[in-house]
Amino acid sequence: MTGRPSSPDSAGQIMRWRQWVQPLQTARDGELPISQERLSALHRLVGDENDKAFRAALLAAAKDIHSTLKDDLAAEFEQGRDGAVYVGRHSLGMDQLLEALLSVIMARHGDAGLALVAVGATAAASWHHCRTSIFSC
Repeated sequence: MTGRPSSPDSAGQIMRWRQWVQPLQTARDGELPISQERLSALHRLVGDENDKAFRAALLAAAKDIHSTLKDDLAAEFEQGRDGAVYVGRHSLGMDQLLEALLSVIMARHGDAGLALVAVGATAAASWHHCRTSIFSC
């Protein structure tokens, strides 16, 4: 035994094994879950509109990005990704989206001062609360 895959099928088995053993690393492999072009487009919403129109536009854009993220991850999962990789990539995508949303909000309201508070017993609960707070603007 050489330690190398002997066939394309064994290479696939090694990939599935790696996904199971190192789901977070596998989740980070390749491209990020949400493209930077898509996230940077959020900055066009900063504009001079009133706050209500800004919040509505930002919410609609965030929901669209999140929906696309979920659809893309579901397609990856159906192509043979492990469930742990799906969860990891969803978490990375949500981190990307929250970072972009905070950047846009800071660009619009940062001079006036802004605090974002996430409350929860765990990091996951904190991010969920943060997402819920942002999406209910």
